[in-house]
Amino acid sequence: MTEYIEIPIETDPELLAQEAFDFLQARISGWVPNDANLETIMIEAMSLMTAEARDVASAVPTDVFRYYGELVGIEPQEATHAVSTVDFALIDNLGYTIPAGTQIGIRTSGDNLVPFQVTADTVIAPGSTTALDVPIQAVEPGVESSGLPDTSPVELIDILDFIDTITLNAETTGGIDAELTEDYLNRLRLRLRLLAPRPILANDFAIFAQDIAGVERAIALDMYEPNHNLLTANQSSAETDATGMENVSNTTLTRATVNPAHGVASWNMLSVGAGDMIIRNTLAAAMAVVPGDQVTALASIRPNLGRAVTVGIGFYTGADALIGSITYAGTVSPGAGVYANLSYTLVAPATAAKAVIFIKVVGTAGASELANADKLAMRRGNSIDWTIGGTSATQERTVTISIVDEAGEPLSVPIRNEVDAYIESAREVNFVLHIIDPSYTLIDVTFAAKANSGWDPMDVEVRAEAAVADYLSPGNWGLPSDTGDVPFAPQWINQTLVRYLELAQVLNSVPGLNYIETLTFRRGTDGFATTDVLLPGPIPMPRPGVITGTVTA
Repeated sequence: MTEYIEIPIETDPELLAQEAFDFLQARISGWVPNDANLETIMIEAMSLMTAEARDVASAVPTDVFRYYGELVGIEPQEATHAVSTVDFALIDNLGYTIPAGTQIGIRTSGDNLVPFQVTADTVIAPGSTTALDVPIQAVEPGVESSGLPDTSPVELIDILDFIDTITLNAETTGGIDAELTEDYLNRLRLRLRLLAPRPILANDFAIFAQDIAGVERAIALDMYEPNHNLLTANQSSAETDATGMENVSNTTLTRATVNPAHGVASWNMLSVGAGDMIIRNTLAAAMAVVPGDQVTALASIRPNLGRAVTVGIGFYTGADALIGSITYAGTVSPGAGVYANLSYTLVAPATAAKAVIFIKVVGTAGASELANADKLAMRRGNSIDWTIGGTSATQERTVTISIVDEAGEPLSVPIRNEVDAYIESAREVNFVLHIIDPSYTLIDVTFAAKANSGWDPMDVEVRAEAAVADYLSPGNWGLPSDTGDVPFAPQWINQTLVRYLELAQVLNSVPGLNYIETLTFRRGTDGFATTDVLLPGPIPMPRPGVITGTVTA
C-alpha cells in the first residue's frame, strides 16, 4: 500500500556544508575548501545551525498532520491495560478492607513479576475469610501484561499482613500497545480520503472497520446481501398456496394454517405409511448453480411424534439428472410438537447446474403421522440467518464486509459488534451493513521435485512444503503483491481461485529446488488435479491441508 510520505528535508550538517562548498567551487575557479580558511570555518558553523533549524522543521509536517487527525476525531489508538479478577484468602475472619491501588504481582518466570493493582476498595465483612472476583488492572498498559494464564502464581507487592493467598481467576485480557506513529499516519492517510466523515463507497466501509483495534484487514462487497433466499416466497413459508414443493416419498403434502414457524401457514406433511417422509422443492423452480458454488439450505421442521428430522441438498445437471446422491445434515430429534432449526452447507460438484432442498422426517411408524416444515431457504454462501423467499443476493444500499486479524482468522464477537456499532454510527441512513466471516477451505497439495546438486533433498523438501503452506495461509491470502505508487490500493484482494501456475511458481522459488516433476492439489475431498481450484463462498480463504512433498537428488 502507498504509505504516508514525509517531506524530505536534509538535516545532515556535513551534507549541508558540502552543498555550500560545491556552490563556491562552481562559481570560483580553482577554489578548494581548507580547514584553516575563514570561509570554510564559517560555512561549517552555519551548517550546524542550519541543520538544527531544519531538524525542527522536518518534524513539523508530521506533527501538524497528526494534530489535524486528532482535531477531526481520528485519534491514535492508545495503549490499554490488561484486566482480570482474583480471589483473596484471608488469615482470619475479623473483617478488612483491601484498598484500591493495592499492588500484586503475577509471576511469569522465576525472575519476572508483572505488577497489577486492585481497581476499587474491597470491603470484607467480619465473618468472611475470602474476597472473591476482585477486579485488577495492569499497572503498565500494553500487550505484555495480556494473556497471562490463570495458572500463574500471584503474590503481594504491597504488604497486607491479613492476606494469606491470592488466586488468579482467568487469563488476563485487554492489554494493547499504543499505535505507532507510523501506523497511525498511514491509517490517517487512508481515512482522510473520505470527503465526508462517513463511509460512502463500499471500500470506505472496509477502511472504517480498520479503525477498530484488532482488525488487521477488511474487505467490502458492494450490494451483496448474505441473507438472501433463492426459493420463492411461497416455497419458503407456504403463505399463499400449496405449489412449489412436491412429495418425494411417503407423504401427502398440503398447506396448513396451524403450527406455523413464520407467518400464517406451513407445509403439512402427512405420512402414507411406514418409512421416511421426504419432500423437496420442484426442479422447475430449482436454484441455479455453477460448480464450486457454496450452497446452504435452511429449514425448520416440527415432527408431531418427535421423530428425527434433517435437511439435505441434491445437485442436478442441466438435464435434471441427479449427480451422485442426496446428502443430508445430521439428524435432530427436537421432541413432539417442537420445531428444529436446521442448516446444511455443500459445495456444488462438477457438472452441477441446479440445487434442490430436501426435507426428511425419519422412520414414521405408519400412516397419518404429521410433521410441519416452515422457514425454508436456499442460498449461496454459508449464512444461516433465515429470510423470506424471493430475496436476491444483490440489494441496493447494502454493503457486506469481512474482517480478520493478522493471521487472517475471524475476529471475536465483541470486536465484530464494536465494528458494527462504529460503522452504524457513521454511515448514511437506509444503508444496510452485514459483517460475515470468510469461507475457509482446506487445500491438499502433493508434489515431487528434484533438488539442485549439492543441496540436501530433505532440507529442500521441508522448506518447499513450508512455502506451499505459507502461500495457502489465510494470513497471506489476498495480500497485494505490489501496489507500487497506486494511491489507495486495496489491502485485500478477493482472490477466489487457487491457481496451479502460482503453486508451481511458489515451489520454483524455493532455494535449492531444481525443477518440479509432478504437482497436484485438491479442495476438500475432491480428486487431485492440475487445474485451478475455485474456493467457495462470497469471500473465500484457503487453509493449508495435507502438504506432501517428495524431493530427491
